[in-house]
Amino acid sequence: MIIATVIMVAALLYVGRTFHWEAIARGISHINLALFLVSACCSIVSYWWVRTLRWSVLLYGFHAGISFWTLYLTTALSVSLATITPLQAGEFCKVELLTDGATFTRASGYSTFVVERAMDGAIVGVLAAIGLCAWNPIHLSWQVALPLAAGAVLVIAAVAHLAYHCWPARMTRLFAAFALLLRQPARLAAAFALSLLAWGLIGAGWHYSLQCVGIAQPPLTTFCLMGMLTIINIASLIPGAIGVAEVGAVAILTHFGEPRALAQIGAIALRLYGLMTILLGVLHYPIWRLNARNARADTLPQAMIDEADGSEITTSARKVDYE
Repeated sequence: MIIATVIMVAALLYVGRTFHWEAIARGISHINLALFLVSACCSIVSYWWVRTLRWSVLLYGFHAGISFWTLYLTTALSVSLATITPLQAGEFCKVELLTDGATFTRASGYSTFVVERAMDGAIVGVLAAIGLCAWNPIHLSWQVALPLAAGAVLVIAAVAHLAYHCWPARMTRLFAAFALLLRQPARLAAAFALSLLAWGLIGAGWHYSLQCVGIAQPPLTTFCLMGMLTIINIASLIPGAIGVAEVGAVAILTHFGEPRALAQIGAIALRLYGLMTILLGVLHYPIWRLNARNARADTLPQAMIDEADGSEITTSARKVDYE
């Protein structure tokens, strides 16, 4: 945590001293506001809907019994929270928000979450690798990418081994849920296709956000930028990748031929896009609260009916025993 704080402070000092803030202010003031707001809102909300559909596809085999609307609101909150948490770990809360121990268990929730993260990681990793290949000679790119990939696999395996020894019962249930998912290749294929669509929507949002400030890079370049910045942001361990994301965006955009001043404006535009994600998540919060309250209100009468039925059965049994 100390290292992450030092990196964040250093990045913020670098941004504060090297960015041309007057030129950035002029550039942002001339932004195509209508295009920016429409493209950002449409891409973010569509991204949440597609992620919700992917989650519902993976959860179908567990018979979770949760409405699509509830899944969507939970996804919107957790994904917006993930943008401001280290390692984007805030998305874990979507499992805890829905866990009731009966129809929706932590084993089913976390198993689908890990599968989602694996799919997202594969897509982002490929995009980052393509961007890295464009940045450096191909042999140097693979010299960097392969050790990183091998190291990530070893870390994941070590964490899973340690978790199994610390919580054997929970991990056994989690592995059983994984086994159920792996026996449904059609659903996994559908979920992966939805993952591609989801990241395509975010890439489109980034592409139009950059166009709003005068950066007209090819779509593939924008997707590679998205992949590389996502990995940089996650690896930085800094909430929201404050400072680090701006430095990385400027470095990548200048490499792809943009003037430094315009690249700095593009970095701020992408930061505004991230803030739109948080704002939309905040707007979804009262809707989620109302939906959760209504769900509890619907559950209470049924619970009271079940309790009354149980009491009647017990009373009848006692009468039979007495007679």
